[in-house]
Amino acid sequence: MERVKKTIFDPLATSKDRIREILEPRPAGCAHPFSPEHILLFRTDDGIDEIDISSYPEDCFFNAQDLGKMGETLLARMAGSRSS
Repeated sequence: MERVKKTIFDPLATSKDRIREILEPRPAGCAHPFSPEHILLFRTDDGIDEIDISSYPEDCFFNAQDLGKMGETLLARMAGSRSS
C-alpha cells in the first residue's frame, strides 16, 4: 500500500478490463479499487498489479461524497476567485 500515490474511482468501471483501460495511461502509483474481489488494481512501471485490500475498511477507498454539497463549494470558490 505504501507504493500507492493516488487512488482514483470511476463508479462506471465495473470490470477489471475497464479499470485496466483507465489505469493504463496514468503514471505509476495510481490505483483503482475493484470491490467484488476486494482488490486494488495498481499501476506500476511494468504494468498493473493487484493488491489485496480485504483487510482494509471499505470506506478507505470508497468515500461517499454529497455531490450537491461539492457543487455548492465549487461554485463558491469560483465566485470568490472572480472577485479577487
